[in-house]
Amino acid sequence: MSISDWIQEHLFQTYVTWRTKSPLYNSKGFHIDGINNSLKAMEDGIIAYTELYPPHAVQGCTSMKARIGKSLTMMDLYLELEGKCYVIENMTYAEGIRIMRDFVKKRVLPERSRYVETVEFDKHALEESFAELAQLLIGDSEQVKQFMSRVRVDSMELIDDSWYDLYEVLLSCNVAADLSLKIDKESLVDVVEKLAEPKGLNVNEASLDEDGFSTKWIEVINSSWQGYSLIDMDIGTDYYVLLVLSDEEFKRAEVLSRMLFHRMVLAEKA
Repeated sequence: MSISDWIQEHLFQTYVTWRTKSPLYNSKGFHIDGINNSLKAMEDGIIAYTELYPPHAVQGCTSMKARIGKSLTMMDLYLELEGKCYVIENMTYAEGIRIMRDFVKKRVLPERSRYVETVEFDKHALEESFAELAQLLIGDSEQVKQFMSRVRVDSMELIDDSWYDLYEVLLSCNVAADLSLKIDKESLVDVVEKLAEPKGLNVNEASLDEDGFSTKWIEVINSSWQGYSLIDMDIGTDYYVLLVLSDEEFKRAEVLSRMLFHRMVLAEKA
């Protein structure tokens, strides 16, 4: 370690030789409090994973990865250790923060008795989730088949690529539309009406405040519909990807997206 790197770590708690990856950040170098912030974003449902990569193996561990658990209030912690993958399931976020900070600051791992060998990605389960979500949102079996021929789930990067590919398919078949958060009212109404028409829904433009903003307008539109809502498919950008889903469709889509380490939320809460 260079003197400069040592000073950054010990005086400023900035780890310039480590890499962290999440939907919000993917780069070398981060302040230790970035772990707290990233896991808090996971706990709040904003992101689905956070990964840490040391410059050299720590006690044989080459990566430590936090992922949302089956329960929204818990997380799973994965360790890549001497070429094998291990997991501690159903960990609290507070404990996850402590363990990941100790991994970086103290170069230590949790007790060996706590984690069990596993596979990092259950390919069959992930592919099934993609297929079910695509069928739910697209509907057309031939388009779903074409999409599934491109799905890859061997890494988080490939899952992200497949998620983005799903977004592009939804745009191409006019099931979704993307638009700026700063869109004007008339343009928003035009986009939403095109999405809502196949569902037999309409938009009462007069109910939307002239001096409002997109989130408020979407909230008003959602409150005016019975059994349907505008949903945002989060692709990690600063604009909406809007769909119109029934309450039952959204309930299932929300679960499936979480299983794929992504999220679909009410657009007014995006």
